[in-house]
Amino acid sequence: MATKNNNRNIRISDQMLQLIEKQRGNNFTEKWEMLVIRCNWELPEKEKQLKELEEQIRKKRQMMAEASSRYARMINQLSVLEQRMYALDSAIGRALDEWPDDEM
Repeated sequence: MATKNNNRNIRISDQMLQLIEKQRGNNFTEKWEMLVIRCNWELPEKEKQLKELEEQIRKKRQMMAEASSRYARMINQLSVLEQRMYALDSAIGRALDEWPDDEM
């Protein structure tokens, strides 16, 4: 680590102290420096990963919306086909009822 010529006093919460104490290092100063360095190095990569994940989520949502729309259209078409099938069945039934018995 670099030469340490700066002396500062800071007040931190218990929660921040616990976070610092979880870092690698032999003393509080080393642990504090490791936390700051890690955040400085890792933050840009994590932000990049976050943007990539957000883009993936956006694409998946778009795909889900399109699939949902296709599903709704298919359900609508099935309903139309079902109505036509019942109408055809009814027409066949009427035609059979009108058919003379001696021709069967």
